[in-house]
Amino acid sequence: MQRGILFSMAVMATSIFILFTQHQNCMAITKFASDYVEYNGPRALAMGATSIVIADGNMAHLSNPAALVLISRSQIAGGVNMDIVSEESFEKNKQALDNSQNYFNPLRSQCFTIQNENVFTGSISRGMLCDYFTKQEKRDEKTKEFSSYESKGGLYSISVLIARQFVPKLSIGGGLNILRGNRDAESRYTIEESLYDWIWDIEETNTKKTTYNWTTESTESGINISLGGLYALTDQISVGAVYKTAGEITEKLTSTEIKNGKAGVSVPTKEKWTYPASMGIGASYKYEQVLFVGEVHRTNWADYKWQEMGELPTRPEYVNLTTFHVGLEYEAMTPSLSKNPLFLRAGFYTSPFYFLKELSTDETTGYFATAGVGINAGDFKIDIAGQIGKKTFAETKREGNYEASIKSVLGAISYQFDLF
Repeated sequence: MQRGILFSMAVMATSIFILFTQHQNCMAITKFASDYVEYNGPRALAMGATSIVIADGNMAHLSNPAALVLISRSQIAGGVNMDIVSEESFEKNKQALDNSQNYFNPLRSQCFTIQNENVFTGSISRGMLCDYFTKQEKRDEKTKEFSSYESKGGLYSISVLIARQFVPKLSIGGGLNILRGNRDAESRYTIEESLYDWIWDIEETNTKKTTYNWTTESTESGINISLGGLYALTDQISVGAVYKTAGEITEKLTSTEIKNGKAGVSVPTKEKWTYPASMGIGASYKYEQVLFVGEVHRTNWADYKWQEMGELPTRPEYVNLTTFHVGLEYEAMTPSLSKNPLFLRAGFYTSPFYFLKELSTDETTGYFATAGVGINAGDFKIDIAGQIGKKTFAETKREGNYEASIKSVLGAISYQFDLF
């Protein structure tokens, strides 16, 4: 039984790793902007982006603060992330976009957790909420027009959390999340114009190229609160719940127009937008060396609004996002390699787009398969995870569809120590 489970999970992890290493060469590079992050730690990602009932120090600040009590020792942790994203779109059965890109984030998450068994567990951490990285290019061979857009940055949460076990089976936690973000964006538009000169009855054609650039630098700030609970029904079954309030984000922007290399006047503006409230419930079941987890997450994108200072707020009517997550973890003992167990993980989750209702999309889907491994080496713990998935939507009225294939690899290392 144990060998069968171990073999199956090893095959799944190997297969996904092979898929990660296959990369197609495409004409341009791009990634959809403002992508909501469903995971922040490799253990969560490997187990289908579950985190409410299994969270540990490197991910609890973005999931359930009450799950901090599951940590047995104080720790310092940090994570890195690599994304490989390919995009395709079709309009009236004709290819309109065929792009791919690689994106490496060396500072995906950091965490410092203090564990005091008799009193509390506290954490100071930082993790990504929204990814602003995107790069798009488009060229029209007929009109000789070229346009591009590039954006870098992200919205992060700097969190101060505390959790306590009030009774033997119930733990409650909460925290203050300081939201900080930055985005550097540049748009470019180039047009070629034909100029005709008549000299001694001979027509000469010259080409004039005009390039327009718009650069925008912005910073974001805001706060919200996380509340969570974790309850052990039995020694094998646990349930958890979490709620995170909405946060009002203030964004300060400075935009500059550049024509043929000559910069114009920089214009500062200020905007406000709402980072949506979210909630989730989950349950876990431990059977011998196998841990099963299932969760449902919901993000209230329908409450999103945007407002330029001095203007009335705009509500673009985003669709609420509900995602489903399942995962398992197998604790394999490998005495021939190490006295510490090896953790093999696999999972699956859904994550469709949260697009505007006015687009009249008749279908929007997102499916991801995940796998990973956890290694304990004394006071150090190494977790590696990967995912492969696809997001699509079809537009009936516009006779078009869009598809984004996503491959990600996430790694983290943590050092555990006894502070008290």
